[in-house]
Amino acid sequence: MRAVLSGWFAAGLVAALALLARAALAPDHQSGPVDEYARVLPVHFPWLMFSVVMGFTVASSMRERWGVPAQFLAALLVPAAAAVAGMALNVAAPLTDLTLVLQFIEGLLGTAVGLVVANVLGNVTKARQPLPSGQLWRDSGGLSDPHGVLETPPPHQGAYPPRS
Repeated sequence: MRAVLSGWFAAGLVAALALLARAALAPDHQSGPVDEYARVLPVHFPWLMFSVVMGFTVASSMRERWGVPAQFLAALLVPAAAAVAGMALNVAAPLTDLTLVLQFIEGLLGTAVGLVVANVLGNVTKARQPLPSGQLWRDSGGLSDPHGVLETPPPHQGAYPPRS
């Protein structure tokens, strides 16, 4: 549980940065209809990128302890809470229904991408660790090499004696 709380805290700091960036980059409020295409780069793209970082932060802190669905649900809480906080603080004014829907879709997509990146990077670092003696690949329940047949002999103990 401590890993989840520390992941949520770190992702909460990222969410605070995301809301500050949204407030700084949001275009000025004008009267009339809201042009969502003009808000893509200053509002929606940074929110998507910060959602990826939030998902990565939570998922990387709890990668070994939980399954993927639990990681996704735990990681999704932070962008959802940040979206609700952004609505309450009226960060990206004006708030339309389309902006609200896009914000939650971006949070969902960003969390999923962050989770994938955290798991891929975690698997790469796990794959670089040396295997135990007699095991051909990780978590293999089948093929193993208990007699050392597949091990390469040291250079001085080859099949042929060294030439002098």
